[in-house]
Amino acid sequence: MARDVIQRFGLNERQTNFVGLVVAGLDPTQAYLQVGYETSREYAQSNAIRLLRQPNVAAAVHAEVGRQLAADAVLARRVLVEILQDPNASQKVKADLGVKMLRLAGHVEPRAAIADHGPVKTLSEMSTEELRARAAQLEDEIASRARPVGAPIRASDGPVEAQAIDIVE
Repeated sequence: MARDVIQRFGLNERQTNFVGLVVAGLDPTQAYLQVGYETSREYAQSNAIRLLRQPNVAAAVHAEVGRQLAADAVLARRVLVEILQDPNASQKVKADLGVKMLRLAGHVEPRAAIADHGPVKTLSEMSTEELRARAAQLEDEIASRARPVGAPIRASDGPVEAQAIDIVE
């Protein structure tokens, strides 16, 4: 990996070793210190995060993780096929695996027809008026889902998940 990463992403030796350690699962702060960057312990964490955010380092991490996932996919598929062929495996598990494998292969169930309202524009292509109209539409949609505080929860609302509230802004 080292020479390939250095050439493709223009990393130096330390950055390359840092990428290898992070991809292997080491904490970025520990990886930063282990590759020999000189810093105090208190600055190592922020420096490691800063290093991970450098575009060439982030791209190298992404590429290496992708390479490893591609290699692991062969093994994962073999395990799934073994489960599918196992006579002792649950029929539900086999059905779920079959559907997931088909989806991953690109064989998905057909979607309902989507109303055609002309060409779809990205946000950067919309005019100011179109952006305001879209924002108003989304605000209306959110408002339609709102309930007064303290209103009883109905069974049709589905399960309520705990949410963290950030009181310090």
